[in-house]
Amino acid sequence: MNTFHAGLLWNGRQFIPAEGLPFSDRGLRYGMAVFETIRIRSGRPEFWNAHLQRLHAAAETCALPVPREALSAAADLFPLETREGVARLYVSAGDGGPADPAEHPRVAFLFEERQRRVPETYSLMTQAEPHLPRFGG
Repeated sequence: MNTFHAGLLWNGRQFIPAEGLPFSDRGLRYGMAVFETIRIRSGRPEFWNAHLQRLHAAAETCALPVPREALSAAADLFPLETREGVARLYVSAGDGGPADPAEHPRVAFLFEERQRRVPETYSLMTQAEPHLPRFGG
């Protein structure tokens, strides 16, 4: 089975095809990155605005500046024809040392085609007693 994948990096003006992140990227080296995983249905992202809001909030918490023009351009990557799958939008701290400020973040967009598996039937029932997890919370 031949699966479609796409990897794109923001170059400051547009997303360009990329095979991966450079080893100098702090997101790769130290985990200094935030991301959102987005369900793609019929080539369109689900809950796009909510994902962007969460990405901005996570980036702010981690002191990662988010290039707004990159996220606007990411919205233009859809539709992905009529493909089904998942997309992941990353904002990393870019290059530098672990204590350096994130002045030049790197934005990456990854798409992986996945076929949606839907069970043929569902079996539902009600439970008289409420479910209480062993360790509440």
